[in-house]
Amino acid sequence: MAYGSATGEMPRAPSISVSPSSRVLLGGWATIHCSSPYPSRVNLYLFKDGWKVNITPKLDRGTAHFPITNVGRHHGGLYSCYYFYWISWAKSKQSEHLELLIIGDLNGFLATEMFQHAQVWCYFRLFLTAQVWLWCEGFDWHYTY
Repeated sequence: MAYGSATGEMPRAPSISVSPSSRVLLGGWATIHCSSPYPSRVNLYLFKDGWKVNITPKLDRGTAHFPITNVGRHHGGLYSCYYFYWISWAKSKQSEHLELLIIGDLNGFLATEMFQHAQVWCYFRLFLTAQVWLWCEGFDWHYTY
C-alpha cells in the first residue's frame, strides 16, 4: 500500500468524534477520538483552535483517544486532528472541526455525576439548596429536568 503523494500529503483526512457528548458539564469529562484511515505507521495529533494539544492519547489500531478530565471553560473550542505517516512524515489533510461546548458552572453544587445507558447520556447535579438538575441527551433530542 502506498502512503503519501508527490506533494508529501496523505490523501485522506482523519475522522474526529467525541464521547459521550460534545456538550460537557463543567467539571465533567470527555474523550476525543481521532482515527486514521491507515491502521498503522501513523502518529495522530489533536489541535484546539489551531494549537497542538498536549494530552497523551491512548492508542488503539489507528485511533487515538484523548481523555479530558475535570473539564474547565478553557477546554471549550474547535478541535481537529492530523496524522503523519512515520516513515516519510507525510502530513494528512485536516479533519473536520469538532466543537466542544462547556455547560453549567461549579457554584453551589454538592455533587456532579455523569452516566451513560445505551445511547443516552445524562448529567446529574445536586445543589446545596437540595435542588436536583438532570440533563439528558439521546440521538436527536435532549431533556432537562
